[in-house]
Amino acid sequence: MKTVETHRAGLSLQRLSRVDRLLESYVDGGLLAGTMGLIYRRGETVYYNAFGLREIESGQPMTEDTVFRIYSMTKPITSVAALMLFEAGHFLLDDPVANYLPEFEGAQVCTGDLDNLAAPDRPPTVKDLFLHTAGLSYGWDQDSPVEELYRQTFANREQLPLDKFTQELAALPLLYHPGTRWRYSYATDVLGRLVEVLSGKSLDEFFQQEIFTPQDIRETAFQ
Repeated sequence: MKTVETHRAGLSLQRLSRVDRLLESYVDGGLLAGTMGLIYRRGETVYYNAFGLREIESGQPMTEDTVFRIYSMTKPITSVAALMLFEAGHFLLDDPVANYLPEFEGAQVCTGDLDNLAAPDRPPTVKDLFLHTAGLSYGWDQDSPVEELYRQTFANREQLPLDKFTQELAALPLLYHPGTRWRYSYATDVLGRLVEVLSGKSLDEFFQQEIFTPQDIRETAFQ
């Protein structure tokens, strides 16, 4: 990728060299096998550099064209997909999720232990999915017996297709009444399933046909 002279972008070359030292320190200190840095300013790339290895086993160096899994940065893409369908009038933000994913009908909240379940004050809505306030989780915490259910249920999460995953997720109790708390969660996975149901396309097809291809995004894909 072509970069411009730093002074044209209003940056100090001397101070920019600190970025090199910072990123190199992560590799030299064993915190990362490899990393990259990019600074985009005033419409132009002023810094782009790679450090360390992209694969430890083969010793291949990190390069500027290395392809990464972006993990949770899939969330904003999924949210854009859902908002495209919202803009087209397919749903309202305050619609209950169960209107479109009936497996969430009759969801119950854990009010102490797994023997104490109650109906939620209101059903989780599509807006709750966007905000991570639907009562879902990832199973990372230790503050509820529901968290252990998550860990047991989704030990092999990546082997489940999205429709089966949302069905298993919907069978678990909610951790709290929707809209009352925030917790980072599988909510965006449910949004992805909503996109599939409303569009009639798999999530990878929707991303490619409705976002990546129209925007000429050539080096990003979903599977």
